[in-house]
Amino acid sequence: MKGFMTLNPMIKEQILKKIDKLCEEKNLSLCELGKCSCSSTGTIYQWYSSSRSPTLPPLVGICEKFGVTLSEFFAFNENEKKSSLTDKLTGIAKDLETEDLQVLIKVAEAFRKKK
Repeated sequence: MKGFMTLNPMIKEQILKKIDKLCEEKNLSLCELGKCSCSSTGTIYQWYSSSRSPTLPPLVGICEKFGVTLSEFFAFNENEKKSSLTDKLTGIAKDLETEDLQVLIKVAEAFRKKK
């Protein structure tokens, strides 16, 4: 069956919790998410109510909707989250002008001093 796969139940639970958290942060229902991602509302509800598991294409659409990378989405512990965010910041920094980079460095240093 196309698009069907079975995940380890613990991993599936983590993915669904992450979707719930992102929906809560954006005040978006699962129904609304289904309408704006590359997956139908019915499919999303099946992830929660049956053995059907999310596949990569709808997860990519969900990540795009929430403005997160797949790395950020699948970062389930603090070290993974920090690594993913560092990578994202590095990617953004590559496109900045020198003056903007200097400002960003000063902001980062100010946060580091707060610790």
